[in-house]
Amino acid sequence: MLKLFAFALLVLGLGTLCAAQTHCVWSANGSFSGKTYSNSKLGLSYTYPDPFTPQDASLLPKDPKGKGSILFALWKTPRDIEVPSVVLFVDDPTQYPDPSVIAYVHRIANTAAAHDAQILGTRPFDLAGMKFYRLDIQYPDQNPPYSTSITGQIANCEVSFQLRARTQDEIEKLVQSIGAVKPAKQP
Repeated sequence: MLKLFAFALLVLGLGTLCAAQTHCVWSANGSFSGKTYSNSKLGLSYTYPDPFTPQDASLLPKDPKGKGSILFALWKTPRDIEVPSVVLFVDDPTQYPDPSVIAYVHRIANTAAAHDAQILGTRPFDLAGMKFYRLDIQYPDQNPPYSTSITGQIANCEVSFQLRARTQDEIEKLVQSIGAVKPAKQP
């Protein structure tokens, strides 16, 4: 009986350890240097193109539950639309019934469709050697009408670049800039 009790404690302890390792932990305090954003906790570095500038981080909305965060929002300078052109989100996928990246892509598509958007397609996207997905959306009655999500998982976190633009050509230029994401040095 004592051996069974000890075995149960061992399994429970390993299960707790494994569960603790599957949660998303990120640093909302990435850093900007010149035109490059780096987040060593997520292991990525993004050099964004002109004419973008980051929103003051203290003005970004915060998730009161701490399950997700906007890591940065980039605006065109001068601003010509009412939303940032590039936003980087991080989210803890374990808060959802299906924490897979495909399920996350479906959640983005379903949210867009609920706002009368047309889903233009989903396809794999290579982000610094990591498997991500690209979801293209058009909002016929919004300005800007084009949106692309590039989303995947890093370090048990769902990491999602949200791009907004007036034209498909502008979206493609933003997608090219995201395609140049590089691994950042780990702490």
